[in-house]
Amino acid sequence: FIFAAPPLVVLCAGVGSRLGLGPKCLVDVNGATVFERLMTHCARRRRRVVVVVGYEAERVAAHARRACAAAGVEAPAIVENPDFRETNTSKSLLAALQEVPALRHCGFILADGDLVLADAAFDAVVAAPGSIAALARPPLGEPCEDPEAIRAHVVAGRVDAIGKGVPPGAAGECVGLYKLSAATLGGLAGFLEDVPAGCYYEDAFERALRADRFDMGVVDVDADGCVEIDTPEDLANARAAAPSRRSSRAS
Repeated sequence: FIFAAPPLVVLCAGVGSRLGLGPKCLVDVNGATVFERLMTHCARRRRRVVVVVGYEAERVAAHARRACAAAGVEAPAIVENPDFRETNTSKSLLAALQEVPALRHCGFILADGDLVLADAAFDAVVAAPGSIAALARPPLGEPCEDPEAIRAHVVAGRVDAIGKGVPPGAAGECVGLYKLSAATLGGLAGFLEDVPAGCYYEDAFERALRADRFDMGVVDVDADGCVEIDTPEDLANARAAAPSRRSSRAS
């Protein structure tokens, strides 16, 4: 694969056990699946797509191809994480880097496959220089206390610590949208290999930060309609926030 601009890498290998509706990228949000909504951003920004599949791999891959065709996006690169039941997002991202070497040379936008977001959030991450984490900050004076949240501690506009281990009171919650520049990927790949199988890719980010091999800024997306769908409540929030769309079907 050759990319004229940094592509979007979407991680869609998970089971989605907390939501209980199958692959979360196929969940309908007001007439369009989560994945179809991500493809509208790729179409607007003329980006290609790399999709990492695992659970119900054939169904997810088929839907990704249909959604790209319907949006006018070039056919996606499909990468499989066959160990999706025993591994987490760190190994799905590593699989993408191993199977699509061009990613290391051009950098990419990274999105979890359960993310619904407005144009402004996607565009802000694309436009920002270097490697970037999209961050939703809690209201003034309120800590980010969700035990499942990937939190970030920020110093002078740069990520100082990231992960579930960052204590409440951190700057905010990472919503599952990042930009990884080619300049930082060389130092990051080894950390993705080294973290245990059950780790999130943010755990590799944290190790690379501690080793001074990684640098990441932040973009605030508080008001930009980002919803990461993990629970039925999240899904209700996404449906309340997202405009209606016509789907190309997820079956």
